[in-house]
Amino acid sequence: MKIKPEKEDDKQEMDGLSRSLQDDLSKLDVENIRLFYEKPPRDSKAFEGVAIGSLIVDFVSGRAIKEITQTIQAWIRRNENRSITLEMVDGDKIDVKGISAKDQQKIIDAWIIRQMQKMSVRNE
Repeated sequence: MKIKPEKEDDKQEMDGLSRSLQDDLSKLDVENIRLFYEKPPRDSKAFEGVAIGSLIVDFVSGRAIKEITQTIQAWIRRNENRSITLEMVDGDKIDVKGISAKDQQKIIDAWIIRQMQKMSVRNE
């Protein structure tokens, strides 16, 4: 998934947003969450760079997809209607934005159903 930056966002802002989303997602039943980092400058004493707004979340169950999207929706509402792109391994994407909750839920529900159907076909 990728947090879409706003024009005024600097590296520190994106780092804070990335870590905040990672913290929210870590409370779910997921296998692993990895942040992507920008490498620190060569002369820096930092061990890791700043998080750049991209995360990989490993999960197994179809239930986890719904929990992840619900968590992202709540995170977007708390963070000034930000936008996040979710992408599955097969390239199927959905943009989760600050549109009306009802419209967003319809879009997300259709996407979740599609992902769960794909998962059930793979498990047969």
